[in-house]
Amino acid sequence: MKRSAVRPGQWVVLPGAGGGLGHLAIQYAKAMGMRVIAIDGGKEKEELCKRLGAEVYIDFLVEKDIPAKVMELTTYGAHGVVVTAASRAAYEMAPNLLRPRGTLVCVGLPEDDFRVGASPIQMVLRRLNVVGTLTGTLKDVEEALDFTARGLVKSILVKGTINDINTFVDKMLAGQLPGRAVINLWA
Repeated sequence: MKRSAVRPGQWVVLPGAGGGLGHLAIQYAKAMGMRVIAIDGGKEKEELCKRLGAEVYIDFLVEKDIPAKVMELTTYGAHGVVVTAASRAAYEMAPNLLRPRGTLVCVGLPEDDFRVGASPIQMVLRRLNVVGTLTGTLKDVEEALDFTARGLVKSILVKGTINDINTFVDKMLAGQLPGRAVINLWA
């Protein structure tokens, strides 16, 4: 969230908001004072995203023109987009959600290699920033742990046994697993 350069009161869009990284991103964004637009698919993820503090939820299974919806909500586009989904579609859409001088942060790592969905002309004329992040500094880790210690951020866990592993993998691959899945090997 820090790499997005979004300030308190500004808009951040989170494609993949109901997943393992996304549900944490919502909470960090809220704790940092950002206005959150969550993008994911389905009612279960909508409930999770809103419960965690997303101001707006856009269901990509329903909404046909997500960039137009984001423009309608934000007037000029979001200040930042943090892509937590490991999805080609999310990366191709992301630059179209940004306002001029907005920042796209690449977090989710897809299997196949492709380019972020903006032409050099679009990048130059709109002065877009594209950054990536894998880990933070020790100070970032300390701040993240402080948010957790203060109860501002908590992992949403779907728990199961070894017998549930195939179901969890299937749901995860279908984008239907809210939060993170945890397998108890001793149950």
